[in-house]
Formats: sequence, structure tokens, C-alpha cells
Amino acid sequence: MQLRFLFNQSHPGVEVVDDADGAALNLRLTNQLVSGPGIEHWPLPGAGQVQRHDDFLTWRNAEAIAGAACVPVDDKNLESVTYRLYTQMLALSKGYVLHRFWNFVPRINASVGELDRYMCFCVGRANALADHEIPLVGRKLPPASAVGTSGNHLCVAFLAGSNALSPVENPLQVPAYEYPQRYGPRSPSFARAGLISNDPPALMISGTASIRGSESLHVGDFERQAQTALENLLAVSEAAGHADWLSARRDHHTCVRVYIRTAHLWQTHATWLEQNLLEGIEQFNVIQADICRSELLVEIEACTAR
Repeated sequence: MQLRFLFNQSHPGVEVVDDADGAALNLRLTNQLVSGPGIEHWPLPGAGQVQRHDDFLTWRNAEAIAGAACVPVDDKNLESVTYRLYTQMLALSKGYVLHRFWNFVPRINASVGELDRYMCFCVGRANALADHEIPLVGRKLPPASAVGTSGNHLCVAFLAGSNALSPVENPLQVPAYEYPQRYGPRSPSFARAGLISNDPPALMISGTASIRGSESLHVGDFERQAQTALENLLAVSEAAGHADWLSARRDHHTCVRVYIRTAHLWQTHATWLEQNLLEGIEQFNVIQADICRSELLVEIEACTAR
């Protein structure tokens, strides 16, 4: 069984399929595929049971649980729907260790009164975590990403398991959960990365952009933003003890997902990305998505196992 992300789909949704690639829990996303196969596979351990729980379709066994949901939202209910979905995820993953969250927020940079939609999402997420007594600091927070998507569906997915997760922060960045209030009334609730005690250990790196401390850098310059994001990836990898994953990526099980604000950026900067990041990567996709701050042009997330 696999958790699969499918990009470039005509409509968002979650389904279970059994096809030539095997059984899978599919999260369909409308984000435009810019480069890559448009599919990302996350193997799930052993046999399990598929169930519907409220908004979520899940797969679980004693070792792990995976789930995904897509729910329509608007400006009035984005915060409350986020709270509802996170409340469901936290209930479903009780008894497991949270390993990873993915979030696709429609019109993520659009204004909602004095806030933007990403800030509203962060409020709903933080309130759900607080109500489930999960500290809004890195000790228990998993890695995560949140980017834009087309249409009006908030789509979320999660992985949790029996193996321990050690959250990892980037020494070059302020932890997201300690951002100053100008970035929203509730700080983003995630760790920069998480080291999972699999055999071999697996490192999941959150969506990473051109931010130092808490400030966005190199506004309007794609390659300098991408270089800063790459430096952040390497810094958090080194903090996790995986400093060699990029230089030795052909010998690792590695996946990379690159989000770019507009598809034409790939046409202009593909050579730079291929030479500096994507060469030798086993599994990668370049996806069009708005980034959580309107001045950011690129965000990168990664996973690797030794």
C-alpha cells in the first residue's frame, strides 16, 4: 500500500485505487505539474485497513496510519475548517507518533480582513494543536509544508507511525513557532525537519524557502532565493546528522518536491535547479504553487534515508 500524491489533476479529492502500481490511497491535487512524473509515492508498511472517518479517508495498521482529506472552504470558514480537520487528524493519530503534515491552501496569499488566508489557516491549526495539549513548540511538532492550490478545496494529508520522531531546527532560521506576531496572530506550528527512527533512519524536511532568521531574503531574485533555500536545506540536514545527503544523493533514497510561484520560472531557471538540486534525485516533481509569503518565489521540501 502507498500514500500517493497526484498533481495536475482536473479536480481535487481522495480515493483508494488498486492499479498497475499497486494499491494506494491517492490525494489528487490540481496544482500544475511543471516537471517530473506528477506522482509521488510514500510506501506504507505491511497490510492495513482502509476506512472513512468524517472528512478523512485513512489507511492504518498497528505500525502506521496515513490519511487525507479535501474539503471546500471560503473566507468565512477557512479557520474553522482547518481546526476541524486538524482535530480529526489528531484524534485519528492518537497512539501513534506524528511524522509529517502536508497542507494545500486555496488562495493562500489572499487577504481576509487584516489577515491573509495562510494566517487564518495557522490560527485554525494552532488552536487544534493547543486543544489537544500538543505544545506549540518543536518538542512534539512534526515537519510540515503549506502552499497554495487552485480551486476552493483545502487539502491535507498526514503520516504517523510507531517509530519515534526527533524534531530538528535550522540554526540559520528562527523556529517557525517562534515567529514574531507580524507574521500572524498564531505562529506556524511545525518543525523544520524530523528524524524518524526507521531502519535506516529517515529525514523529512519541511517546506523550505529563502528565509533567514524570520525575514524573507532576495525579493524578486529567483536564483538567489533558491540558493538560500538550498543552504537552509543543507543546514537543517547537518543539524540532523544527514549533512551528506545532497552530495551523495545517488546513494540515498531521496525525494524532492519544488514549488515555484509561476511555471515560467522553470523555463528560465531549469538549468540552475537541475545542476544544483535535482541531478541524481530518485524522485522529484516541480509544481506550480503560491508560497505562504507573497514575496517568495520558490519553496523546497525533501526526504531522505541513509
